[in-house]
Amino acid sequence: MESRQDITKRVEQALSGLDGIRRASPGPYFYTRLRARMEAEPPRTAWERMGMFLGRPAIALAVVLLILASNTVLLFNHTGNRKAATATQALLNAENGQAGVQNPENAYDLASNSNTAILNILDRENE
Repeated sequence: MESRQDITKRVEQALSGLDGIRRASPGPYFYTRLRARMEAEPPRTAWERMGMFLGRPAIALAVVLLILASNTVLLFNHTGNRKAATATQALLNAENGQAGVQNPENAYDLASNSNTAILNILDRENE
């Protein structure tokens, strides 16, 4: 074990090494450059710019309305096509004398099924 004198001598050496120390000072114009760097806006990426543009209330509302309008048009267009196809198929079946025959494409279409066709099937099964 070291003696007490050795320990005190080492402590004095360590403290004497701190005698020449003085406070660190920044270089000239350090705070000016630091303030300018902190106040400057960081460069924005393309995603950030697009997000800022789409985040504007007017643009966001326009996009939502455009999506709703296109969905409405597609919905009504699809419903109109289904009714026209059903009417065309019924007309073709009537011309060919096939009143109860359905095309496999619209077999599950509720608009093309009739109660009489279902009753005819049930009557055949009961015979």
